[in-house]
Amino acid sequence: MRRGDVVLLSAPDRYGPGVLSVQWVIGVGGDHIVCRASSGGAKERLTVNGKPLGGAGLRRGRGRF
Repeated sequence: MRRGDVVLLSAPDRYGPGVLSVQWVIGVGGDHIVCRASSGGAKERLTVNGKPLGGAGLRRGRGRF
């Protein structure tokens, strides 16, 4: 598995039996991931190994199936 891969997960305890969840891999072993509010307060900033992570999949309401 590599950063950026999209995977299907079964999580019956969270979503119920027979439901698959689509997830985007943002980090792999050894990566340092931080999510914190920006100085404006409303947005969150996600960094991987100290570099900002961006893209359409991170915008609210996008990247959901």
